[in-house]
Amino acid sequence: MQYSVKGSFRMGRNVMPFTKTVTAENKDDAKELVYSLLGSKHKTKRTAINIDAITKVDEQ
Repeated sequence: MQYSVKGSFRMGRNVMPFTKTVTAENKDDAKELVYSLLGSKHKTKRTAINIDAITKVDEQ
């Protein structure tokens, strides 16, 4: 299943919004995957990432 994850993260003094679409089994796995992706790409710690919404994307 695909999930759309929306939120923001701190990058220095700036707050950057993001929207990621990930493939995961459930919402918790999607959340963990976004933490992993942002952490590896931007060197952002989990405490600096705020996830506002996780919604299921319709597969058509």
